[in-house]
Amino acid sequence: MSDTEMTEADLVACEWSDYRKEYGASRDPLKAARQAFIAGWEAARGKSFEGGPLR
Repeated sequence: MSDTEMTEADLVACEWSDYRKEYGASRDPLKAARQAFIAGWEAARGKSFEGGPLR
């Protein structure tokens, strides 16, 4: 299907899919909130995803 055959809804759906893949937007806001909480918790406890000395 080419862009000329796609409807506006098709284009929006494709762009939204690309956005979610690029920025990790979740369908489930609670899942995203939990992931953010866990990342903050681990950072506060000194667990880092980056190697090397803590700054």
